[in-house]
Amino acid sequence: MKKKIFFLPLLAIAIAACDTSIEDSGHPSPAITAAELQNRVTLTQTGTENAFTYSTSPALPVQVLDQDGNILASGVAGELKSFPPPVTSLIVRVINQDGTFTSIEKNVTITEYKDVPEIYRVLYGTDYSERTWTWDDTDPNGVWGNGNLNDHDGPAWWKVSAADIDGQATSKNLPQDGINGWMKFICKQRVVKTSRGQDGSTSWDGTKHTPKSTGDFGQLTFKGTFPLMGILVNKGNKPQYEYWILKMDNTHITLAAAESKDEPWGTAFFWNFKVKTN
Repeated sequence: MKKKIFFLPLLAIAIAACDTSIEDSGHPSPAITAAELQNRVTLTQTGTENAFTYSTSPALPVQVLDQDGNILASGVAGELKSFPPPVTSLIVRVINQDGTFTSIEKNVTITEYKDVPEIYRVLYGTDYSERTWTWDDTDPNGVWGNGNLNDHDGPAWWKVSAADIDGQATSKNLPQDGINGWMKFICKQRVVKTSRGQDGSTSWDGTKHTPKSTGDFGQLTFKGTFPLMGILVNKGNKPQYEYWILKMDNTHITLAAAESKDEPWGTAFFWNFKVKTN
C-alpha cells in the first residue's frame, strides 16, 4: 500500500548545468519560497518501508537528504531507498540563483527495511545498532599479514598469529591494538570507536572493488581513525584508511589493502576480525 505525503517541511536542492541544484532560467530570478517548494514537491512512501519516490511539478531539480545531511537522491523525479541508521525525516532543499537555500522537511516513519546491503547487518548487527569487533584468533592464517590480492584472500607470505600480535602492536607504538584490542561500529552517524581511544567514522561504497572486480563486498573507508593495526609496515607504518571487504559472514570479516595504489596486484595486507562476544 502506498501513501502520498506532501512535503510540509521536506528538504530539496535544484541543480543547473553542472550544478543541478540551481534552477536555470537564463537570468536571475527571485528565490523560491518554502510555500512554493512545498507545492511543487510530492513524496510517496511504500507503506512504512524504506522506499520512496519523489516528483516535482512544474519540474524542479532537487536534492533529497536525510536528517543528517546525507544526499539520498537528486533530480526532478526519481526513486530512493534509505538504509540504517533510521531516517526520521527527509529534507528537500533548493539552491537559488543568488546562492541562498530554500528548504522544507517532512518527518517519516520507517518500520520495515528491504534490500539493505548485507554489510549493514554484519557490521552493526541484525538490529542495525552497534557491534564490537576484535582480532579473529580462530583463523589458521593468523590475524594480520600480507600476500597478493591475485592469489590470496588472507595472510600468506608474512603471517602474524594471535600470540604474536601484542609484540607487533607494541613495536609499532600501537599497544592498545594488541590481542585485546577492539573496534565498535555504531550505526548511528556511522561512528567507530577504538580501544586506542581514537574515534572516527566510516563509509561504505558497494561500487568500489578489488582489481578482480568480483568476489569482494565493496570498500570500507575510515575517517579520523583506522582499524586495529591499520598501518602499512613497508610504508613507514603509514595509517591506511581505505579497505576492500574481501570476505565476510555473520561473525567474521577480512579487510585488505594494496600496499601501493600504483601496483594493485603487488603486495597487499590483510586483517582478520571477528565479533567480540564478551
